[in-house]
Amino acid sequence: MIRLFAFFPALTALVLSGSLFGGCIISSDVTDFEIKLPDKSFHFDTAQISPPTVIVMTEACVVSPSDSCAAISEDLFCNSDGDCEVTDPTVLPTIPCSVDSDCSALFGDTFSCNQTDEACQATVEFELSTPVNLADEVPELEDLGNSQFTKVRFSYVRMVVEENTFSIATPEVELYIAPEAVASPWVPASDPRELDSGVFSVGVVDSIAASTSGHTVDVQLDADGDVALSEYCRTPSVTFKFFVYAEMSFRAGDPIPQGALTLVIDAAAIVGLN
Repeated sequence: MIRLFAFFPALTALVLSGSLFGGCIISSDVTDFEIKLPDKSFHFDTAQISPPTVIVMTEACVVSPSDSCAAISEDLFCNSDGDCEVTDPTVLPTIPCSVDSDCSALFGDTFSCNQTDEACQATVEFELSTPVNLADEVPELEDLGNSQFTKVRFSYVRMVVEENTFSIATPEVELYIAPEAVASPWVPASDPRELDSGVFSVGVVDSIAASTSGHTVDVQLDADGDVALSEYCRTPSVTFKFFVYAEMSFRAGDPIPQGALTLVIDAAAIVGLN
């Protein structure tokens, strides 16, 4: 399973009450206008999730009279260095287990024991963020002043799939908005995971097919994102973050994902004035 998380793009012509604003003439009968938010790009590379192909043994393995690595799993063999090596590095080997420590001791903390399969599985998380300062990136908001806003809501949020060489389909994509000081969307050590204070969901994108690029997919918006965006638009000098989060799990016998993914968020908001 993969989940992803991210954010935004520039400004369209605006119209407001009887004066010049940002080079545009403002009409007195217009109270709502659309702004485009700054482009933000996120890059995911599966190179960081490849499990080790060699398990370094504390005691050297032996080939004779029978291969001691193969005795652990038919997906392993004893190499010339005395370590267990994976026979097919493109597939997650089937390593029997009964508890999580059986797997983490061999492969690291990203591995746990799947109790149904009784074999090791990998769970890898991507967590990316980028700062947004609306005063710098959408200066028209600063010019309007804090007191004029009656509402702010997302007009649309879309993901542009700029590059996708992933060998598997991505599961849903999730987007988050958070204060600048937040290091992660989640409460530390929370299980099940819960959002940290001040972090809001923007929305979710459905699965992106493997090796498909150059298209745009819509984000199914969450009302909580509008609440957070409203506050940041009213105080555009306050920097905040957009987070992209991805969780990928694969089980024994699954192909190990290959490739990279670059997403650019294209978003706009409707701003209402007094």
